[in-house]
Amino acid sequence: ELELRKGQANDSLHHLRMALAEKSVLFRTELWHASSQSQTTWAWGKINAIELMVKKHAAVYRACQRAMISLGADEDNLVRYR
Repeated sequence: ELELRKGQANDSLHHLRMALAEKSVLFRTELWHASSQSQTTWAWGKINAIELMVKKHAAVYRACQRAMISLGADEDNLVRYR
């Protein structure tokens, strides 16, 4: 169970990093170069959708942290997944 939670935490971190990178790219490419209100609205819609993904993956990661603590993970693992 602990190994599964560590894997799930790693997956969540990976998805979190990818979503944040995509959000950053959207800011630089779509939002800054939007020349009309409709383009700006569309870009913000995509950015907000990615923000929901970020929050979802962060919540999964926090749940994994709590589960690892309750499963009695050693100090090294708790430091790594803090």
